Amino acid sequence: MNDAASKAYQRRSQDQWHALIEEHASSGLSQSAFCKKRSVSLSSFYAAKQRLGSTSDALPESAFVPVELGCDVSSDWRVEVAFGETITLRFYQA
Repeated sequence: MNDAASKAYQRRSQDQWHALIEEHASSGLSQSAFCKKRSVSLSSFYAAKQRLGSTSDALPESAFVPVELGCDVSSDWRVEVAFGETITLRFYQA
């Protein structure tokens, strides 16, 4: 097997999959972005999560999470929330 083919496929142990799943849960990245960054097949990642019965994603990726701003609505404010590396949500008061 040549070097390119050996790098394209990596067999992972159950412990390695658990570690990857936990790393994803704390990464703030979507599953797709995480798998691309870590060179993991997205379909293999999904299969491992299902096979291992992962509960690390208690909420779906599109779930809303309440945020308390802790500022007076009448004051000048600016809020910026970054979702991973590609999406940023900004609020500005005029």
